[in-house]
Amino acid sequence: MKILKKIVAALIITSVTSSVLFAGILDKKRHVEFSTNIPVDVSNTGFGITDIFQETVVIDFNKIAKDLPTRGLVIDYQVNPDFCFGLNIGNLSFHSHIGVDTYGYVGLSKDIFTFLAEGNGSNSEMYFGGSSELEAFVYTGISFGMETGKLKFSVSPQFFIPAIHIKPNKLGATVKNGEDGSFSVEAVADVDIYSVIDIAYFFQQSSDLGLSKIMSALGFDIGGQAEYQILPFLKAGGYVNCPIVPGTLNYSANIAYSATASTNDGCTIVDVLMGFADGTASEKYSLAFEQKPNSFISNAGFKLNRPFRLGGTVEYSPFGSWFNVQGMLGVGIKQPFTSYATPYLEYSAGLNINWCRVFEVTVSSSCIKEVYRQSLDFIMNLWLFELDFGVSLTSTSFLSSWCGRGVGAYVAVTIGA
Repeated sequence: MKILKKIVAALIITSVTSSVLFAGILDKKRHVEFSTNIPVDVSNTGFGITDIFQETVVIDFNKIAKDLPTRGLVIDYQVNPDFCFGLNIGNLSFHSHIGVDTYGYVGLSKDIFTFLAEGNGSNSEMYFGGSSELEAFVYTGISFGMETGKLKFSVSPQFFIPAIHIKPNKLGATVKNGEDGSFSVEAVADVDIYSVIDIAYFFQQSSDLGLSKIMSALGFDIGGQAEYQILPFLKAGGYVNCPIVPGTLNYSANIAYSATASTNDGCTIVDVLMGFADGTASEKYSLAFEQKPNSFISNAGFKLNRPFRLGGTVEYSPFGSWFNVQGMLGVGIKQPFTSYATPYLEYSAGLNINWCRVFEVTVSSSCIKEVYRQSLDFIMNLWLFELDFGVSLTSTSFLSSWCGRGVGAYVAVTIGA
């Protein structure tokens, strides 16, 4: 019994001591800190993780065509590495950032999978479309923060360069069936590429990269966030990112290719397929490629902004700082101040549980920058060293994000003293 009492007493002393120790650590801020964060998201609208990782993979085009959203099969990706150096002095903080924002997608129309599932009637024509987009920004900036009483706020001006913007004018194929079983396909890819460097350099050896124009490509925006302790158990805040000066892509190129394939007179698509088996396919179909002359522009003046974002946040802690219900609601506008600006809604709802702010676990459901996420995040903060990491199910569709049709992950490391 005495041994048991000693063990219980030791556990109590250890628990109290460690709590006081960690509380003392967390009352202090790292005066100097370095951090890196590398998040990656990849998702699609058609296939879930469970559809792929099984003993026998079954491709059911009928089910795929039925389940796909109107926009078809779309594969999205985001890669956003960020590197930061920070100083914290008293109630003031200063952080400098450098990083890259990359977003893109490729898509196939739903009609393609309907065709594969149901076929095409004779003497009819079908058009199958594709879609694609790529944007990348390189940015650097500073953030200045202050804590005064119950109010915390920060202001973050940033310079950025839009490195590349790719958007097809036309991407698709026309399929024709003849009554005699003939078959033909005409595919077209017409793409505009805007870049911060001269694309002609890769096609014409006499060109240079145009690095002298990079400074004229600079854009500028400013962000900020604030948080106020309304009650001991309730915080409210907000955030904003406001474009000021758009970045400029001075160089552009138009690249267009087309291809035509058709069965020869008296041959059907079945004949061609059988010809591949016996080596006579080349006699039963014809294939032709065509490339339109590339066009290059060195003063395109294509303006591009990072998204405008505005929203509010709230944190409710009914049982103390160890248990926090968090929420966010906001709006965003992609490519603001242009004729093709696109508004979207942002939100987040989550639960954070932590021990002395040393070990934290957060589960959340969110939609940020048009990507839905069901996330599980972990933080281990030992003052001198902090490790943040998380995994998520992601998609550009809310329902698909619950079906494992995309995954995301990040790792953030901070060191300092």
